[in-house]
Amino acid sequence: MNDEIKIIKGEPIPDDLKAKYPFGDMDVGDMFHLPPDHSGTICFSSGRLTRVAAAASNFGRRHDMKFTIRTQADKSVKVWRVE
Repeated sequence: MNDEIKIIKGEPIPDDLKAKYPFGDMDVGDMFHLPPDHSGTICFSSGRLTRVAAAASNFGRRHDMKFTIRTQADKSVKVWRVE
């Protein structure tokens, strides 16, 4: 056993976790916009892959919601809640 790592019991999980994207606050038809230089957007030579797309998919799966993501001509990204 590692003597350097101690287990602490009964420590509450902090409530101050901030979501990076506002998926939980969105109603059907709502949209948010990420500028081209936002960390949620990554450009690859084969096309546009977004971190926000993976986050939307995971959040939607866990909360029974659906989102659609569109890359704009200026390489910004728009995210809509569709269900």
